[in-house]
Amino acid sequence: ILINGVAYVATPDPSDATKATFAKKNASDADAQDIYGEYYATYCCTFDPEMGEGTIPATQVCTSANMFSAPMVAISGSTSLSFLNICGLLEINLKGTETVSSIEVSADNIGLSGKFTVPDGQSATVIDDSKGSVTLDCGDGIALTSEGTKFYVAVPAAEYTGLKVSVCAADGSTWSRTAVNTASV
Repeated sequence: ILINGVAYVATPDPSDATKATFAKKNASDADAQDIYGEYYATYCCTFDPEMGEGTIPATQVCTSANMFSAPMVAISGSTSLSFLNICGLLEINLKGTETVSSIEVSADNIGLSGKFTVPDGQSATVIDDSKGSVTLDCGDGIALTSEGTKFYVAVPAAEYTGLKVSVCAADGSTWSRTAVNTASV
């Protein structure tokens, strides 16, 4: 995670998986200092407290099926942090025999990545007018099964029109589907 720009690594509490302690990734770095009396912590995204906005990356990494990394933000007056997921998860269940190398998700009406604010303190609203898509990078590839292989893409909670999912297989073949109805995430 980043706390006011300083990288920290989590050590989960063995008796309570919802809690962790954080140590600086580089011991020689200075401790995170409060900004305007607050600590701003992020995971899988960045946030600039002076601007009041952050960036949801256009690429998310997935190294195995059923895995995801959801952008989270914590704002606190102390170093005791409670993270909130600022995005929802779009579940994509694919069946077949191909190996997936990437999945791109886009929408006609709003962006799924780019600059965001957290107007309600709980969920991201993309403010970038470019209507950015998001790509799930599957690294060396993830094999599909006939029963179905689930992929998760973190996107801001919203009503999406023209939501399009495009899949690229390791052999270079592609296919896509566009939702006919409004998709609610």
